Amino acid sequence: VTLDVPAGTPPGDYSGVIRVAPAGRPDTEIPLRVRVWGFALPDTPSLRAWSRFNPQLGPLNLTDLGNYEAFFKDYSRYKQGLDGAAGEISIFKHADGGYRFDFSELDRYFEIAFRYGSRSFNMAQGWHDELRGWLSGQGKLPRITLPDGRTEELRLFPPGDPRIGNNWLHISKRWAEAPFEEPMRPIYSALLKAIAAHWKEKGWYPFAHFEALDEPAVDDFYLNQYRKRKALVPDLPLMSFGIGASVYNIGLNTVWAPALRDLPASIGFMRERKARGETLFTYICGGIVWNQNRNSPDVYVWEAPVDRRVLGWMCWKWRLDGCFMFVSNLGWNGYRSLQPNDCGTWNPWPYESDRSANVSPEVNQFIYLHESSPGQWNWLPSVRLENWRDGVEDYEYLRLVERLREQLSRFTGKIDESKRKQLLDQSQAMLNLEALIPGDDIFAWEQDWRAFEARRQALGEWIAETAGIVDARAGE
Repeated sequence: VTLDVPAGTPPGDYSGVIRVAPAGRPDTEIPLRVRVWGFALPDTPSLRAWSRFNPQLGPLNLTDLGNYEAFFKDYSRYKQGLDGAAGEISIFKHADGGYRFDFSELDRYFEIAFRYGSRSFNMAQGWHDELRGWLSGQGKLPRITLPDGRTEELRLFPPGDPRIGNNWLHISKRWAEAPFEEPMRPIYSALLKAIAAHWKEKGWYPFAHFEALDEPAVDDFYLNQYRKRKALVPDLPLMSFGIGASVYNIGLNTVWAPALRDLPASIGFMRERKARGETLFTYICGGIVWNQNRNSPDVYVWEAPVDRRVLGWMCWKWRLDGCFMFVSNLGWNGYRSLQPNDCGTWNPWPYESDRSANVSPEVNQFIYLHESSPGQWNWLPSVRLENWRDGVEDYEYLRLVERLREQLSRFTGKIDESKRKQLLDQSQAMLNLEALIPGDDIFAWEQDWRAFEARRQALGEWIAETAGIVDARAGE
């Protein structure tokens, strides 16, 4: 059950009932008690959490701007931004051979994203194919307007290019090379510079990262692709999803994102980069790993919902700036109306036939779609999505405790010293997450959701008490 507490609600305990009234059966009443704290979490989360959504997939028709905004407004309640827009950049060629770019259509999607709390986005708008992400957001072939007003199809590859194949790695390399080959080379050079300048002007650049290549291997080809883009825009915030080339990209990357499954082996390196002021993310994308029948948190439907909640605690413990869920709606192909079976139990996905009927077995859905009337689709959050929201909010509680602890440590002589020491000792114990996540281990974490609830309750009580003391003494 999710309750939204209006801002300004007086703190205290509130009680009521949930009444379930099924047709033709007696009503059932479930008692409910809610504690409202005397402090508020920020509207925009400190942890940069976002999901990869492809607007072209599924029956919600998110390529329609109105549908996109309505969906994003509701989805942002779960403390998530979206990575995926359906707008396109229009290209105009001048008579002198130069180019002009119109960003207005793409901008409308980003304006919605920032209006509802997004704090991170991929400038490239694709996994490894920024040309397609920028120029064919609606899934159409891109076009260019010529000096005489005519438009023609814009070829992204040389005609009949024999190097295009079906292999993912092969395609990824071709998309990486295409911007620096004819016919795209002069257009891309101008476009990358223009889009960086435009997003700086809009004030979005601090939230940007640029995924030129998806989970790159360690070889000269990939490093050269980074160098070429960096040469055009020296402050381009390059990111590598996947640890692959990371240690070789020092001086090129300013944003780092090893997969969660690879994070323990990268902790030392990540801490070095953090000390240099660089940005650290992690992500989950269907790359689950196992150790003695324990799994790393990931995106699969048969994982316990608490797997998503622990991500917020892991991000706090390892001082990450954000976490990305990469396959949030890739299972929409062939989707049918369904009844939610994700009820928060420890059991695997309860109906084997539904595992393939509702979602591809390799990826996950974080929402449920249902057809409320013919052709009219709506969505419901999964328990996994709600646990991810809880993890983002847990991160905020930990951050508040740390900030209040810093203030309290400077209050020598302003409050009773024994009380001050007691609060400092309590906060130190609560910020120690070893009981929940031992060491740098992505397997041996606590899997009982009640342990996280108990820690959050203790954090809330400490914040409420300490904030009152700090606020009362702040002006002294």
